[in-house]
Amino acid sequence: MSDDSRPTLEARAERLLAELEAASPTERDSRRAEARQLAEEAKSEGIGLCYSRATEFSPRIGALFLAAAKLALIAHDDDTRPAHYERDIARDKEAVAEYERFAALVSAGATGAFGKPGR
Repeated sequence: MSDDSRPTLEARAERLLAELEAASPTERDSRRAEARQLAEEAKSEGIGLCYSRATEFSPRIGALFLAAAKLALIAHDDDTRPAHYERDIARDKEAVAEYERFAALVSAGATGAFGKPGR
């Protein structure tokens, strides 16, 4: 498989969020480690883009950080919020608003409501 045919991290995150949206609470809990790993990968790639002069203003950075925050929220215990991921999106008001809507749905236990990003 060539590098060009691999799905982007954003696509992988969107797919995992859609799968978790349709999953039972038990399956969602069993996939927390997978969500945590993908959140770490997305954050790491976003940081890498920030530190490269060629990509430091890439729109992918915000998308990666938002995906990482959403995945981290699912991966963390129900009574905690992933502050170190939330800080990454804090300056983007649209991302914060989308993340807060997502967090409200997740904490309310909504199923079938949080897979697709709104932007």
